Amino acid sequence: MKIKGQFSLAYLATIIIIILSHEVSLANYNPHQNRNLKRNDFDCVDSNLKIFDAKAHNSQGIQYYKSGEYKKALHCFDRAIEIDPKSAPTFNNRALIYEKFKKYQKALDDYDRAILLELEYRSALKNHPSVSYLLKTYPSAIANSNPVIITYSEELTPYFNRGILFYELKQYHKAIDDYTRAIAIDPQYSQGYFYRAIVYFLIKEYQKGIEDHSRVIALNPQFGESYRHRGWLYYQLKDYSSALADYNRAHREADLFEIALNPNYASPHRNRGLIYQKLQEYSSALKEYNRAIDLNSRDARAYRHRGWLYYQLEEYDLAIIDYTQAIALNRQDAKAYKNRGIIQLKLKNTTAGIKDLKRAASIYQTQGDRARYQEIIKALEQFKK
Repeated sequence: MKIKGQFSLAYLATIIIIILSHEVSLANYNPHQNRNLKRNDFDCVDSNLKIFDAKAHNSQGIQYYKSGEYKKALHCFDRAIEIDPKSAPTFNNRALIYEKFKKYQKALDDYDRAILLELEYRSALKNHPSVSYLLKTYPSAIANSNPVIITYSEELTPYFNRGILFYELKQYHKAIDDYTRAIAIDPQYSQGYFYRAIVYFLIKEYQKGIEDHSRVIALNPQFGESYRHRGWLYYQLKDYSSALADYNRAHREADLFEIALNPNYASPHRNRGLIYQKLQEYSSALKEYNRAIDLNSRDARAYRHRGWLYYQLEEYDLAIIDYTQAIALNRQDAKAYKNRGIIQLKLKNTTAGIKDLKRAASIYQTQGDRARYQEIIKALEQFKK
């Protein structure tokens, strides 16, 4: 996701070259055809006798693919298709090359051709949905996934992949159904539990999310991400002690070198700061926010959270500085405008405070958050009297 966002394509179906038995019929070969050869046509075969052998070109293309020589592989697959335009495996193999060059539409076209030529051709049938995913044509990818699931109903990967597609379309209950089917096929499938837990969080079924992350942890006690996500679920349920315990465990499991290099690791410190703040351990909360900002100086939420901590500590000037920085990093941060406005009003800076509250109300209205919009409008009414 970007779960939080982004999904890794490593969890999509693994794309491999599968060589099927495919005889080239001499009846389809015209010795007077395809004579317009280029010099590098001979790079695809080891003998002049094979320059019109589609299978030989395809086999050499596979060898180039395996060695990472994709341009040569593409040339060989092109040549094989020119000789035998009815070879489903060759269209599939060329589609794999197009994926390497990020020519996803061409890859889709070749998969379509392979499927049309040989409907039961396993590799093309499985690879087609993953390319639709790369093109972000999710409805098409789902439509292409359905025949895969029918054909390979006893395999978990097609269900899992379709679950990701439903997630991208925000069809969360359908995503849960597919993750559940994948888990039913293999109850030890930790990825299924992990992603189902992510969706449970999005639909606010926090206890179910906790249960799934607990299963992931039982299967892999060193997987820090599940501790982190489960900690945030505990936070939503106001079980701050359990949340802190999970964040502490996640921190111990993390690679410290990776934390130092990766700004994304700022968020666990930021969230742990929130937990300390809820537990009224303000000194520890401040340390966590400072650490988050050290790791990622562009983390707007870290500044906003630290600003609220300064407000609780009655350090109003520092709070305004942090809220101003949060707004500079994210002009659509309604909470930052709202909280800065509250502080400005507390400091009797009425004009500045009203301006911030109006800006917050405008953002909430644009976002469709009617409850928060009405809350601010009601608060502003007293300044019209």
